[in-house]
Amino acid sequence: MWREEAARRGLSLEAFHDYLTKHPAFDRELDERQVSLSELENIVVDSRLGFHFVKDSVKVFLTANLDVAATRLLAAGRAEEHFRDIQDAKKSIQERMKTEQNRYRILYGVDILNYSNYDIVVDTTTCTPQGVVEQIIARLPKK
Repeated sequence: MWREEAARRGLSLEAFHDYLTKHPAFDRELDERQVSLSELENIVVDSRLGFHFVKDSVKVFLTANLDVAATRLLAAGRAEEHFRDIQDAKKSIQERMKTEQNRYRILYGVDILNYSNYDIVVDTTTCTPQGVVEQIIARLPKK
């Protein structure tokens, strides 16, 4: 949703993040969309605040070493993200996480990097996508 909205406004993702720090209305709109997801079953939501807004769900946090995260970001080659090199990508990741962490702490009183908000935390640094899926499935609560 963020990428779509940034593109619709003709902004890079980084510029859109800056915009959101001064205009929280779009955050509120996304919040409402996420709350409505609580009514659905068997879905996967990729969201910084999903743990806070999608009730009765299994909350999963994926993490990775900064070098690996930056390498993956560069490899993704998304047109709206322009990085000169890995150092530039690392700086962007760090700045975005700090900005989002502060914004969500102010708006909602939550810390998105506090692992106690999640049921499952997976370090993806050395995992394949299939390995990540297997770890999550193995750790899902038994019904």
